[in-house]
Amino acid sequence: MPQNDPITLQEISQIIIEISSKQKKNFAEENIIWQLYCENPDIEPQTIAKQFNDKVKGACITASDVSSTFRKCKLISNAERAEVLKRAKITARKILNAINNNDGSEIVSIKKELDYHIQMHRFVLLWLARTWETKLTEETYTYLVRMSHFFINDCLDAIIDLITERTQQPKQNTQINLTTAAYEEKIYQLTVALNRANNLITRLQDSYEEQVIEIRTEEELKIISKLNSEKYGYILDLLISAQNGFKNLRKKGIIPFEIKSAQSLVRRLMEFVEDCAIVPMFEIGERFQVQANELDGYSYEGTPFNNATEIKQVEVISPGWRIMDKEIVISYPRVKEVMEVLVNET
Repeated sequence: MPQNDPITLQEISQIIIEISSKQKKNFAEENIIWQLYCENPDIEPQTIAKQFNDKVKGACITASDVSSTFRKCKLISNAERAEVLKRAKITARKILNAINNNDGSEIVSIKKELDYHIQMHRFVLLWLARTWETKLTEETYTYLVRMSHFFINDCLDAIIDLITERTQQPKQNTQINLTTAAYEEKIYQLTVALNRANNLITRLQDSYEEQVIEIRTEEELKIISKLNSEKYGYILDLLISAQNGFKNLRKKGIIPFEIKSAQSLVRRLMEFVEDCAIVPMFEIGERFQVQANELDGYSYEGTPFNNATEIKQVEVISPGWRIMDKEIVISYPRVKEVMEVLVNET
């Protein structure tokens, strides 16, 4: 019985380039962060940031940027990320098996599994990319990592459609059936192409609307986040410090006239902060214990953790700030390891 031609990486590369080239914005940062995570699920955000900066020329992302990516992609907890990655690996292996063996028997279960989480398509394609990395051209690989999750969805769906089409049972080799088969094959290909185009239009619309919201939010956040950026000396933290300083001065007596204007400025700025619904997330000086896998959403200063279960005592040196109504984080809390001081008994 005649067999259909096997799928080649060249065909897959054509799908990747064709779909990715329709996207204007570059999402390589997100995908490289997830790629580094996929290579080591136990990795901490600050280590991901360091590896990213080493890998990407001129990059300067922070652990907070990595944690922000986790939140934006709706994968905040370690357990949830690990579960999606585990299922993505299994699904990726099924797709590889389907391609290598020209076998479409697992297609239904593959499609069902891809609906498990909004980021499943991304994890599966990144895992496939890791497998194909040495075989894909540099151009194809660049096109792959620049796609948003909307375009990744469409790209992986197109690859699965190709597997479905290629693994169908060939028609009987008669003149009449060949003619009929040719028409049926053409109709099927056109139907698949139409569905893919319709899906892409829908995703483009969703992507456009999402990007408009994201861009507006990003621009607002950029302005507000400068209030507590390192570049400007952590203004919000300084306001808290100044406010506490004035309270201590009042306890000691009358505040000198020369600094009353500064006190008024701090009070007005604090009113502005409160009116913008900007609130601290912790209190400066607060102490608690953490493990390495609990550091998501913190900027940690201290010695590296030896393993995931090691416990360290930390102190809050910057409370972190968020916009209460929108649940937007302006800056993550900064915590510093508390080093135990051993006192020699004499």
